[in-house]
Amino acid sequence: LRLLLAHDEQAGGTAPAAVRMAALEAAGSLAWMRGDHQQAEAWCLAAQTIAEAEGDHGREAHMLNLRGNIAGYRGNYHDARSYYQQALQINRTCGNANGISVNLQNLAYLGLAMNETAEVEAQATESLHRCRFANDQQGVATSLVCLGWLAATRANLPQAQVYLDQALDMHRTRGDRYLLADTLRIAGMLAYRRGDLSRTQQLWTEGLALFLEIDNPEGVASCLELLGLLLVNLNQASLAARLWAAAATWRAGSGVPAPQVTQAELQHGLQLAQAALGAEPFATAWASGQALALDEAAALVMNLAYRNAPP
Repeated sequence: LRLLLAHDEQAGGTAPAAVRMAALEAAGSLAWMRGDHQQAEAWCLAAQTIAEAEGDHGREAHMLNLRGNIAGYRGNYHDARSYYQQALQINRTCGNANGISVNLQNLAYLGLAMNETAEVEAQATESLHRCRFANDQQGVATSLVCLGWLAATRANLPQAQVYLDQALDMHRTRGDRYLLADTLRIAGMLAYRRGDLSRTQQLWTEGLALFLEIDNPEGVASCLELLGLLLVNLNQASLAARLWAAAATWRAGSGVPAPQVTQAELQHGLQLAQAALGAEPFATAWASGQALALDEAAALVMNLAYRNAPP
C-alpha cells in the first residue's frame, strides 16, 4: 500500500479518486491497528478529503469514524467524540443503518472509557436494537459489551457478566480476533473486580495472545498493564514492575496513553508494588522492564500459572 501510494504521488496523483481513496483507507486502517497512529491519521484525513470532494458521504462518514478511533487511542477523547458525532449526523442524514450502529457503539464505548456514561445506555440500546433487526451479529456483540461494561460501572456485576459472556460467545463464533481480544480485556477486568483471579488470568492471557497474533501493540501494552495488577495480587510485584515498565516505555515512544478508565487502578497497583518491594528493588525491576520489547515482556507471562498461595 505504501508503494502504491508513493508511486501514485510520484506520477502526479493520476490514479482514479476511488482507487486512491480505497488505498488510503486500507493503509490508514492497517496503520491504526499496528499502532502507527500519526501516519494512520494522515492517510485517513487524505481519504476523507477525497470523499468530500467526490460527494461520497458514506465514505466520508466512515473515515470520520476511523479518525475517531485513532484519536481515542491517542487519548484525544474530545476529538474522537467530535468525529463520531459528525459521522453519526452524516449517516442519519443518509439513512446508513450500519454506519449509525457503528457510530453509536463507538460513542458508547468512548463514554465508558471517559467515565462519562450519561448517554451510554441510550446509545448502546439503540445500537443493539438496530443490529438485531439487521441480523448484524458483530454489532449485537459489540453493543452487549458496552451494556456489560455499563452494568459493571453501576456495580451490577451479575448482569455485566451475562452481557459479556454472550458477547464473548458471539465473537468466538465469528472469529474476529481484535474484537474478541478487546472483549477478553474488558471481561477480565470484570473478573478481577469480582475477585476471581483464576478467570482474570485466563481472560487477560488469552487476550494478550490474540493481540500479539494480530500485531496490535496498544492491546499488548494494555494487557501487560492489566496482568501487572494480577501479579501484585499474587505477590509477584517484581515481575509486575517489569511488565509495567515495558508498557510505559512503549507508550512514551508511541504517544499512546493508558486508557483513562484504568489509570487509577494502575496507579494504585504501582503504589502497592513499590510498598511491597521497597524503593531500590522496585527501581531495579523497573529498569529491567524498560529494556524489554513488548513481545519479550509478554513472553514472561504467557505461561503464567495461577496459584492461590504463591511462594
